Order: sequence, then C-alpha cells, then structure tokens
Amino acid sequence: MIAAVIDAPIAQQPEPPIGPQLDGDEVLTVSQLRNLPKLRNLGRGGARPDVRVIVRLMTAGKVGASGRRIVLEHQRSGSRYLSTARAVDRFFARLAEGEPAPIEEHDLAHQAHVRADVRLAAMGI
Repeated sequence: MIAAVIDAPIAQQPEPPIGPQLDGDEVLTVSQLRNLPKLRNLGRGGARPDVRVIVRLMTAGKVGASGRRIVLEHQRSGSRYLSTARAVDRFFARLAEGEPAPIEEHDLAHQAHVRADVRLAAMGI
C-alpha cells in the first residue's frame, strides 16, 4: 500500500512565477528605487533618500493635494518591499491631482497673524 502511494504520479500544477509582477514592469527593490530621479530629491540636500523614507511611502503614504492619503504601490516578497518605476510615476501623479484641500480655520488665523505682524513691522511697531 505504501509503495503504491509513493509510485503514484504527482498531479502537475503550474509553477508560480518567480517573484511578484507589478504591471509587467521590471520589479525594483527599495535600494534600487532610491536611485530613481523622481525620488532623488526626497533626501536631504538632494541626496538619495534613506531606505526608511521609501518604506514609509509604501506603508504610511503621504497626504496629497486633495487631502487624501496616497501610498506607493508595492508588493512584499518575504521581508523585501518591491515596486516599479511606473508605480512611482503614478504615486506622484496622484499626489498632485485633485483640488487642494480646504484651508482650515486655524490656518486662516495664522495667516492673518502673519499679515498683521508684517504691517506692524512696516509701521515700526
């Protein structure tokens, strides 16, 4: 009985693709994403951004012009975060799209205080 089970053919299943596929584009690691021109200016003084900055864009995202939180499209493969150059392009396009969020009341008050300070400074007070 045991020999029959061992000799039985194993059902052929299609092999899964090696590594995740995002849009059929070349999949990039976080270290490779740091070198993309669009992400270059996220570092201090125009330097490459730290790996943690890229991971934060993937996990926590950033608030866009519309006031909604936008995250960078990615996939996890084990402990690695993976994305593509086109996903970065879409991320920045989504950040810029939409109408600007309404100005909060405390922001309006702050702007009024700044204008008053400028007027008072011009008067020499």
